[in-house]
Amino acid sequence: MKKSDLEYYYIFDNNTLEKITDKFLPEITEEEREEHEQVNDYNINDNLLNIIIDFSNSVTHKFLSKENQINIERESFLRKYVTKQFIETILEESFEFGIKSKSEKIIEEQLKINALATRNWLNEIFIDYFNDEKIIIGIIRIIGRFDESLIFPQGQTMALAALNHKNSEIKELGIRAFENWGSYNSLRILENISINIDWLNEYKNQVVEDLKEELYVSH
Repeated sequence: MKKSDLEYYYIFDNNTLEKITDKFLPEITEEEREEHEQVNDYNINDNLLNIIIDFSNSVTHKFLSKENQINIERESFLRKYVTKQFIETILEESFEFGIKSKSEKIIEEQLKINALATRNWLNEIFIDYFNDEKIIIGIIRIIGRFDESLIFPQGQTMALAALNHKNSEIKELGIRAFENWGSYNSLRILENISINIDWLNEYKNQVVEDLKEELYVSH
């Protein structure tokens, strides 16, 4: 019988081990027998720990794989069935501050279904249409109206990218988004960027000062 077989029996039945030990190790001394059992205890506990860890890793992997698959399938659904509607809606409507637009309602509904997949999908559209100013303007207007935690971190990444766009209106909307979120993260980001358009840089600096006052941050 192999050593692994001996350990296997020991896991489930100590009496079985005693019988097996008597059969295969009949001439050992009591001291040797005790030493043998101590080594077995160590090896068996070590093996059990490895089994538990392997099982836990397997379950975690399967769970994460399932979650990833759900998000992947949702993003695929959004690309196939929602992208066209969303783009057409942005191109057709006029945005008014203080009034919820149709395109904003589309994003709001999708965030309720799967926030992570929706943020990833919206970020993908933002990248794909970065040269289309009307669409980018629409997206930045939309994300700036949502609560920061709901759109984080893709929303903040898009707003930051907007500050580097050549279009001054898009830059302004990027600043406005951080102003609307009004968080320490917004303040930290705005403090560490420089805009090469004087009036926009002045606006950015004013937002920084306002946020400092609101957040009780010393100058």
